[in-house]
Amino acid sequence: MAKKPKLAPTVTIGGAPAGYRPVASVQPTVTIGGAPAGYKPTTSMQPTVTIGGAPAGYTQTTTPNYITGEGVPGVGGFTPTPNYITGEGVSQPGVLPKVTVTPKTSPFDAASDAILANTLKSYGMEGVAATIAQIRADYPEISSENLLLLLKNDNRYNAEYNKRFAGNVKLKAAGLPTLDDATYLKTEDEYKKIFTAYGATSLATKDYYATLIGNRMDAVDVTERMNKGYARIINTPGVKQAFQAFYSAATDGDILAVLMDPETQFPILERKVLAAEIGGAALAQGLKTSLATANELVGANVTQAAAQTGYSTIAQGMGTYEKILEMNTGKDVKTEDVQAKLEASKLKKEAKAIQEEQAAIGVEVARFSGGPGRFASKDRAQGLI
Repeated sequence: MAKKPKLAPTVTIGGAPAGYRPVASVQPTVTIGGAPAGYKPTTSMQPTVTIGGAPAGYTQTTTPNYITGEGVPGVGGFTPTPNYITGEGVSQPGVLPKVTVTPKTSPFDAASDAILANTLKSYGMEGVAATIAQIRADYPEISSENLLLLLKNDNRYNAEYNKRFAGNVKLKAAGLPTLDDATYLKTEDEYKKIFTAYGATSLATKDYYATLIGNRMDAVDVTERMNKGYARIINTPGVKQAFQAFYSAATDGDILAVLMDPETQFPILERKVLAAEIGGAALAQGLKTSLATANELVGANVTQAAAQTGYSTIAQGMGTYEKILEMNTGKDVKTEDVQAKLEASKLKKEAKAIQEEQAAIGVEVARFSGGPGRFASKDRAQGLI
């Protein structure tokens, strides 16, 4: 049997057979920073230098904006896009351009609009739901806040709002600050409580509230006028009668309406009340009165107390003085003329009227001074002294 040749064991070093010699002509590849050792960049290429993120020598140009018109060739100066909510850039603030769109309302918008409609309906704005629906149809994507803004200020939609808050319309027309909704409603409630407390329910209407608000009459002013009406006029029969005669006020409501007239300033109102009080003092004594006479006495600084005292004296001496004047003149004298003379002397304190009265009394006393009718004559004249 032939012998098998002996097999030398295979030894590897680093994965190469023992005794392996690399070929001398192959050099190892060494890289530095990802480039072969000895690599030199081509000198003909220039480095790229950037300034602020743009290549050197870059010239900035404006990209045309075909929405605003900025930078578009052939288009004039740039005009900002109008903001129809704030009014900025709008030639007619408060008026939005009509937009025709396909109505679409999300469930959230529908719920918000329903809440807004119900809230405003509780204020007394019955037709506001239809107006809100119209705004939503014209501007489907509008927010609830901006919808309310249009409802209050846009002339196409604000008829219901202006009707309900008419006092604010009056304030705005006068260039005065308006009330927010909550303050407006609170002021109305205060008016209502005052009128109800005084039994003047005929004045408790939204239209009358608007008149008061439009004339900046707060609850304090209203209360003071109402006090004046009841304490000094309505609760005093003679004064009430005179006020009704002077100012064509047939009922208590008419009296209060005169007092609440916002066009009547408080000093003028006070003068009217005082005139009625003076006239009432005359009526209480069974004498005649007139607005002209009452105003004259107001101008002479006659108070209600002075009028009450003066007319009491006049009532007592009227008959006597009338007879004395008739005896002195030999003519009939009108009762109203006698009263006017005594008003001039007793209330107005006019010197001429006082002298005439004293002279008439002097003649009466002298006429019977020593005669049988002396005492009767003196007694008749005594009421005027």
